[in-house]
Amino acid sequence: MKVSTITPNDPLFAGMSDTEKIRAAVALAEKTGIGEIVIPRYNEERQSTLWTIEDTIALPSDMTVILDGCRLRMADGVIATMFMNSAARTPEGNTAQGKQRRIRILGRNGAVLDGGNPNALNEQTSKTNGLPHVSRNLLIYLHNVTDFEVSGFTVENQRWWAMAFMFADTGTVSHLHFRLTRHALDTHGVWRNQDGIDLRVGCHNILIEDIEGETGDDFIALTALMGKNLEEPELTDDPDRDIHDVIIRDIRGRSNLCALIRLLCHRGLKIYNIAMNNLFETTRPGLEARSQMTLRIGDDADAYYGAPENHVKPGDMHDITIDNVFSHSLCVLNLCGAVRGMTVRNLHAAPDCGYACFFGYSGATNVFLYHESRKAEYDAIRYVPFRAAYPAILEDITVENVFCGSDGTYAPAAIGASNAVLHNVTVRGLRVGDSLTAYLPFSGVDGELRMES
Repeated sequence: MKVSTITPNDPLFAGMSDTEKIRAAVALAEKTGIGEIVIPRYNEERQSTLWTIEDTIALPSDMTVILDGCRLRMADGVIATMFMNSAARTPEGNTAQGKQRRIRILGRNGAVLDGGNPNALNEQTSKTNGLPHVSRNLLIYLHNVTDFEVSGFTVENQRWWAMAFMFADTGTVSHLHFRLTRHALDTHGVWRNQDGIDLRVGCHNILIEDIEGETGDDFIALTALMGKNLEEPELTDDPDRDIHDVIIRDIRGRSNLCALIRLLCHRGLKIYNIAMNNLFETTRPGLEARSQMTLRIGDDADAYYGAPENHVKPGDMHDITIDNVFSHSLCVLNLCGAVRGMTVRNLHAAPDCGYACFFGYSGATNVFLYHESRKAEYDAIRYVPFRAAYPAILEDITVENVFCGSDGTYAPAAIGASNAVLHNVTVRGLRVGDSLTAYLPFSGVDGELRMES
């Protein structure tokens, strides 16, 4: 009889662990050419609605995993990535011949990937006392993959980043929900860097859309960085190591500590041709931890750059468009580093916002603001500019149709600038209330910010 649906509930897999059952189902789907497995809600042998994952599930090319109302939860104490393409972290996976194709992880009917309880591995313990790099705590990792899709499920309580992509192209990440349930731990405990979606080196031609919820660090990050523990060991022979041609749209979320969307590059790597629209930063001040920024473009921290020659240079980050941003964050748009060629339209800062735009480096980017209870901490530094070692170099930037309803509680002006070199930077169509200063430059501003009606 021809097999039409492959599921880990198949009696063929009786007696195996949940992880072994799913792996065996994947192997059978590959062997038969069906190329698809379905993980249902009910785990028949365990008589449970939970599938416990104790090790990585590796996916070959031409494989689709349907998460049909199921909950997959990382086992307590386990250090492993939940789903990963089979060639990732192998020598073959770093070559053109090892590039994989057509991998899909698709949820429906309320499927959940659950990071489970924190384990021994975090940012502080990474690579210490025999522990691996913290990236082993990813839920999904796709490396050197083309034609992929990740969509349609909820992620709960990721132990580190929820998902990361490297040398991944021609793909879609969509219709995802992020949930955190332990706010005291996630915002005040050991820092776990709970990003949502991370595009790293070599990612291009990717659509990210319809993502909502809450993360403990950056909600979406495009970071072309070259770290010795993550990127360098997994460089492929593909010369295209930049991040480019990415669309991000219809985003509704908040970060406990950082940004809704972050862009960052160094060591000559580039980020370009990025289009973002319909971004809603949904912090509810006083009810939960708060995003520092909605859009954080660049940084100057030595943790990212190190030696002076590693710093982002003019032209490394270019051709970025942003349209329709609605925010409650402490700074809606923060431009740092070096940005050339950016157009921002229709930026809305709610009355409980801070800055609508800040050009350069301010005190607000140099402190974590966890909650409304930290207001005194912010008040103590908000008039003191962050003295960056390298000024932001901002060229050919236009921000138009800015609506800033801030009452001045969290920032002294709608627009601020500090430690920045401005070349052809224009804010056009700014609307502010009577109680707020329109533009207030701090120290170290070279060049003129044009304010046009």
